[in-house]
Amino acid sequence: MLKIDKEAVEKFLKETDFDLKPSQGKVSFPIIERIYRRLQNGHAFGSIHISKGKIVDGHHRYICLKLLGYTIEYTSGGQNTSVGKDYEWKISQ
Repeated sequence: MLKIDKEAVEKFLKETDFDLKPSQGKVSFPIIERIYRRLQNGHAFGSIHISKGKIVDGHHRYICLKLLGYTIEYTSGGQNTSVGKDYEWKISQ
């Protein structure tokens, strides 16, 4: 099983050209680490919810799926409350 560290994730977030924009600015490394590990162990998660090109629900899952190069399932819907705001992901903690 591949492990990740905070610095590698921060570098990935800065250098990757994402097809979706975040609707929140901060993500948690412990959550990313946990989801990443669970995905590697075969756990399935629900789809990423998007609205108007932004992630409404599933920021941590989206990042982990991208890190692993897995296929990402999207569901349109939900309310995007950050319309007009542009965020860049930063890791908290």
